[in-house]
Amino acid sequence: MNNAGHSTRTILLSKKESGWLIISRRSAGNIDPLAEDKSSGHSHLKAFNIANLTASSPPYDFTADGRLLGWGMRNAVGVGRNQPLEASSPWRTLRTMSPEVEQTSTPPTRVRR
Repeated sequence: MNNAGHSTRTILLSKKESGWLIISRRSAGNIDPLAEDKSSGHSHLKAFNIANLTASSPPYDFTADGRLLGWGMRNAVGVGRNQPLEASSPWRTLRTMSPEVEQTSTPPTRVRR
């Protein structure tokens, strides 16, 4: 999982739901046309079943593997669960540097599938 620009990832390992790794990949930059393409892997939130991985398991490919939970999300800096993975979408929190948005009142936003 490599992209120029925004290289940070948000990772969630749930204590209540072991065996799942949820990863948010950011956009490649402030303007990322690839994020419009659902198959690009840019600005995606994905879940990977890691329950049966072993040292000899092949690595996951972020773009091709995993369960797509949401896409088109620019920079999710917080990810949380409110129900089991099979029952609902995760929640994410966005942080923006836009002067029009008050930094202290950015509530979680439900991710749409």
